[in-house]
Amino acid sequence: MIGTAYVTGATGCIGRNLVDVLLENDWRVIVLHRKSSDLNKLNGCDVECREVELTDFKSVKTALCTKADAMFHVAANLSHNKIHNTKQFIDNVWGTDNLVSASTNINKFIFTSTGAAYYCDNMSIEEIYNVKQTYIKTKKMSEFIVSRINAIILRLPIVVGKYDYNNYSQILRMIESRKLKFSIPGTMMFAQATRVAKAHLSAYKNGKVGTYFLAGEVASWHEFCVRAANLMNIDAPYKPLPNWIYHVYAYVLYLKQIITGKPELFTPELVNLICQKADEIDLSVDILKTRNDLGYQPGKLDDALLECYEWMKEGGYSNMK
Repeated sequence: MIGTAYVTGATGCIGRNLVDVLLENDWRVIVLHRKSSDLNKLNGCDVECREVELTDFKSVKTALCTKADAMFHVAANLSHNKIHNTKQFIDNVWGTDNLVSASTNINKFIFTSTGAAYYCDNMSIEEIYNVKQTYIKTKKMSEFIVSRINAIILRLPIVVGKYDYNNYSQILRMIESRKLKFSIPGTMMFAQATRVAKAHLSAYKNGKVGTYFLAGEVASWHEFCVRAANLMNIDAPYKPLPNWIYHVYAYVLYLKQIITGKPELFTPELVNLICQKADEIDLSVDILKTRNDLGYQPGKLDDALLECYEWMKEGGYSNMK
């Protein structure tokens, strides 16, 4: 064995790809998982699974009884619905704090953050606490926490690829079933899941204390939808409607949520996020640093979509043959 690594979030897209990368490189992998985690997603993986409640320090301390070379903290509450704000804060901030406090016998701590934390870089703690996007706020606050132990922080854009059970593969399924009539507004940066996973291991081997941004191709959501449709050889959704329509629709669903108590997926917070324009941000310095230190090369959106779609077909998540 080359080394021992703890991995949180191993049943998610990034974490599951990271497990593959670590095993391929002859690492011992200890998966830290919630009681409710679907461990079937790890079938065939030679890993040790330890149940843990990250918001309970005693549980975390017990789970981290083995000395390890690396902690890859990938897990996060990804909600963009204010109904989950309190739980998201507890999961992301308290959970990270407990991991940091209990990681006294771990050599390197690699924390997976979001590229959207960039918007909080010049803010004070008080200003960050008042940020309306709770997901972004909690990830930035978590960056402060992991900095206490000189961690390596990896900021990610939108990640597309295999093992994407619940995120952007949903858009591909909606395109495939013709349920998505109009594309999504906004412009994002898209990274390929397998490349991102390999960069995590490279961060352990070659990374320096501080923050890296794992870049990808900048494209509009409409381009995303068109390329996905071309991959499936079907008609693409129409161009997006004016942004205000999506905002109005999201607030209507929010009012419905208040009445029914049932969480809605399409929320004002999500609309604010997807309507951003990634092409207006200059990340050239961050991208060059990541390339020089980690050897990370951004991939193409087409490759990420192909990786995701091939996995969907192989796993039975697509109706296409």
